[in-house]
Amino acid sequence: MIHDNIQRYYELSKDNDYYSRYYVLSKLSQQVLLKKFPPKYNNVYCHHITWRGLRGTNSPEIKSAKVIGYVNKNDIEALIVSLDGNIHRDDGSLYHITISLDEAKGRKPVDSNSILKDYHKIDNPINIKLSKPQKL
Repeated sequence: MIHDNIQRYYELSKDNDYYSRYYVLSKLSQQVLLKKFPPKYNNVYCHHITWRGLRGTNSPEIKSAKVIGYVNKNDIEALIVSLDGNIHRDDGSLYHITISLDEAKGRKPVDSNSILKDYHKIDNPINIKLSKPQKL
């Protein structure tokens, strides 16, 4: 079952220079990804991509979103996503979707950021559909 309380881990940044918006996966995209990457841990998310931008900038309307990589490390698994050809967020992290994690071992969705650099590319990128940017 997809984790019911996603919002508790995704508050707006305390850093006054950045703010966050979220692109929620369509139900169909979520189903496709969970079939292609069956969750390895009990706490399943596979819900959204976080965009972080400098205050005063607008979150972009995304024309193309593709899953291009996968990582499973430290009881967390995530997918790397290209948004309009870019995988790098303004805050230095990578665009990604947290698939699943093990909360019993103290993992939280935000911890995905610590494993992203170890991703490997997947052979066939997967197109996904996203909502317009929104607050959670």
